[in-house]
Amino acid sequence: IGFGFILLGFYELFFYAGLNGLWLIVIGFFINSSAQASMNETRVSQALAGVTIGDIMTKEVFTVDPGYTIQQLRDYAFTARKHHGFPVVNGEELIGIITEEDVRKVKPEHWDEVRVSDVMVPRAKLVTARPGDTAIDALITMSKARIGRLPVINEEGKLAGIVTRSDFTGIIERRMSFRK
Repeated sequence: IGFGFILLGFYELFFYAGLNGLWLIVIGFFINSSAQASMNETRVSQALAGVTIGDIMTKEVFTVDPGYTIQQLRDYAFTARKHHGFPVVNGEELIGIITEEDVRKVKPEHWDEVRVSDVMVPRAKLVTARPGDTAIDALITMSKARIGRLPVINEEGKLAGIVTRSDFTGIIERRMSFRK
């Protein structure tokens, strides 16, 4: 349908020199892009059908101590690892998350003084998931909250894992590759 509007728009534009043709072209492109977005959403939903957070989460999570200075965090975690955020734990209890964005709020000259606990996002403000949650619901939650990672909390309230955007990307790519 979208291509029909586009073709009709070009026909109108070239043969009748009317500006109405431009509107038909714009409407055609809008219809095409909407249809493509809808198709992509359907493909993602199908790829994640039946998948739980427990299926895709990273179970061995690298965590950081709330007492680290920002400099220690940079040296120990951000520089040495490929991740952009880490759960902050006290023993086995999740107490927050620290991200590169949080660290950027601290001036480098204060990195030796400021502690992770001073700038982390505390647990009360975290969006979390459970291992049994559906992957599609968690992906929607992450998208709405505009976050890149979800700590996964088990029945005892302990950190069971973490799921990131790249975990979703990986499972979607693997499951869609079988449908080609």
